[in-house]
Amino acid sequence: MAVKLLNNVRSKLALSVTASDTQIRVLTGQGSRFPSLDTEGDWFPVALENENGQIEFCKATARNGDIITVLRGQEGSTARPYAAGDACELRLTVAALMEFGGGGGGNTGPVINVAFVAIEGA
Repeated sequence: MAVKLLNNVRSKLALSVTASDTQIRVLTGQGSRFPSLDTEGDWFPVALENENGQIEFCKATARNGDIITVLRGQEGSTARPYAAGDACELRLTVAALMEFGGGGGGNTGPVINVAFVAIEGA
């Protein structure tokens, strides 16, 4: 089981989704921008954002072409409807960072504590 990350991955929803939909479709031909999930347990973080700035974090567990299967309302976010044309992006999230720390403190990798991180501009 591994988190898969790529830089600058973004698309838009090709179709509207309800709060309970578990498959999202991105614009035609743009699914290949997102990682392939070849091994069971692999995943990547997905953020959905509407024009009002409401953001939902999802855990993508499969991708078949332009269709991404997701677990909705992750990392404290709320599953909600989104319209065709809303943003669908791979964004680095706390859950993805914790994956690199072996769950946040084990001996399987570096310890990453993101609870108190602040990033400020220069």
